[in-house]
Amino acid sequence: MKCFSCGADNIDGAATCQNCGAPLNQGPQIQLQKRDVVKAVIFSIITLGIYAIYWFVKMTDEINGSIGNPSDASGVTAFLLTLVTCGIYGFYWSYKKGEIIDNYYAGKGLPKPNNAVIYLVLSLFGLSIVTYALLQNELNKIAAGEI
Repeated sequence: MKCFSCGADNIDGAATCQNCGAPLNQGPQIQLQKRDVVKAVIFSIITLGIYAIYWFVKMTDEINGSIGNPSDASGVTAFLLTLVTCGIYGFYWSYKKGEIIDNYYAGKGLPKPNNAVIYLVLSLFGLSIVTYALLQNELNKIAAGEI
C-alpha cells in the first residue's frame, strides 16, 4: 500500500506510514477542485490579494485532504501562521506543498520534478502568486487524472 503523503511502500493493512507516520486510509478524502489559473491570478490582482488568500486557504485544505497529510495545518491556520510570522511560514508552506507534489509523482513511479525547491525560490523572491499558479496547475493535472 502506497502512502498518499510521501509515496513510500507499506505493508498491506498498516494504519500509518512506516516512513512519514501519515495515516493510511483508503484514499483521498477531499476532491481536488480544478481552477482556471489565469482567472485565479486575475481575480487575485483585481481584489488586491483577497482572492489570493481564499485561493491559498482552499489549496492548502484540498492538498491536505487529498494527497497530503490530513493532520497538517489547515488553510486558515497556515494563513494565520504566515501572517503572524511576517511571511516566514509562507516560505515553509511553499516548500512543503512542493514536496507533497514531488512525493505524489514518486508514488506514481514518475521522476520527481523538484517542485519544492522551485516553489521555495519563487516565494523567497516575492513571487508567491507564481508559486500558487504552478501549484494549482499541478493540482489540476492530478484532478484530471493526467498524473
